[in-house]
Amino acid sequence: AHADEIKSGKSLVKIVIAEHLKDTQVESKQEEFSKFKKLSNKLSGVITTNYDLLIDNALTSFTSYCGQDELLFNSAFNVAEIYHIHGSISKPETLVLTSDDYASFEEKQDYLAAKLLTIFVEYPIVFIGYSLQDPNIISLGESRLAHLRNRFIFVTRGEDSIGTHSISFGSKGNVEMTKVSTDNFGAIYEAISNTKITYSPKVLRELRKSIYEIS
Repeated sequence: AHADEIKSGKSLVKIVIAEHLKDTQVESKQEEFSKFKKLSNKLSGVITTNYDLLIDNALTSFTSYCGQDELLFNSAFNVAEIYHIHGSISKPETLVLTSDDYASFEEKQDYLAAKLLTIFVEYPIVFIGYSLQDPNIISLGESRLAHLRNRFIFVTRGEDSIGTHSISFGSKGNVEMTKVSTDNFGAIYEAISNTKITYSPKVLRELRKSIYEIS
């Protein structure tokens, strides 16, 4: 089925992984996920390291970007968009998978960090199912994160509570942010859905796109 792609030098392993993940479904937490799917008019965007298209299929009005090159070199407008920063199965060649892929990823990491920082300055960020020890976050640096910490909310599963979470920079110190623990992410999604906004993310994206094209 993929003979031509393989003959052209594309990775068989990445093609097989893409095939394996293409029918990814939510097998548990159905109620939570149904609430997430209602957030297309509330979320400004999603940044994910996941390869699959689960989020894309939930937020169908959003524009998706796969890999660092698409994110950095296309006209992204930072609203109503999904960023697959480790690639997507929609384009198997973009998957950050092998040691060579990670080495290439790290070479461009400064550009990605600058892009993430731009997004973090504009919007509050809710981290769900994502380790704040990830190099993508650590690379932003202690001073930058400290300045933005009031915009960060770290959500993890556990007994209902609100506290703080720290990112360690070794001898340089720590950056603390709000931590929310809950076994029901649906409550988080409901809180986001109750946010009052003047314009939907899709409308804002179209406005930004129009301004960009005029200028």
